[in-house]
Amino acid sequence: MTDVATVHSLWTMAAGAEDKIPAPHIEYGQLSPTLIVLAAAVLGVLVEAFLPRRSRYYAQLMLTVVGL
Repeated sequence: MTDVATVHSLWTMAAGAEDKIPAPHIEYGQLSPTLIVLAAAVLGVLVEAFLPRRSRYYAQLMLTVVGL
């Protein structure tokens, strides 16, 4: 084992449970409107990139209505 790996393993073994930072609780229900708009925007960019010009308008219109 190298010196760096030895020091790292000793350091992590010496760290107690009280030194750990608790992870935050994320409320996805409250974030869902923002996530839906973000997903619609990403899909809108993909529609612009891959659909032919004639069908973009209707696809973007449908995507906007569904996203809202």
